Amino acid sequence: MLITEYIPFIRSQFQSIKEEYKMDWDTDSNQYIITLSNEKVLIKFFTEIREEDIGITLRNKKINEFYYDFPSLKGFDNFNEGLTDIEISEVETFTDDIKATVFLFRTFFEKYCQDMLSGDFSQVGPGLPN
Repeated sequence: MLITEYIPFIRSQFQSIKEEYKMDWDTDSNQYIITLSNEKVLIKFFTEIREEDIGITLRNKKINEFYYDFPSLKGFDNFNEGLTDIEISEVETFTDDIKATVFLFRTFFEKYCQDMLSGDFSQVGPGLPN
């Protein structure tokens, strides 16, 4: 699946994060990857040729390690544990699973990942090597 059809939606959902953390959309994105980064962190949105879903990772650029299981890093069993009933119902309004996932990640990042988005990974431990 190509990510290109979702780029406008991804950009609109992550606009506030882009502005708050002084990030830019990287120009080296392609049909399957789009990235948002600053000097400390990189958010990677990616799809794969034969898959119908989206992956989102956050990389600590300082030591080149990445993170992906955000609920468990923040002490939750799943995303829904960290969301209010209103936020969960908003996720459920999306008929497109990719858009629902992007919305879910953005909401979770804004609520629980400010430290990581600021480049502070001390509370979550080491990531995976890139």
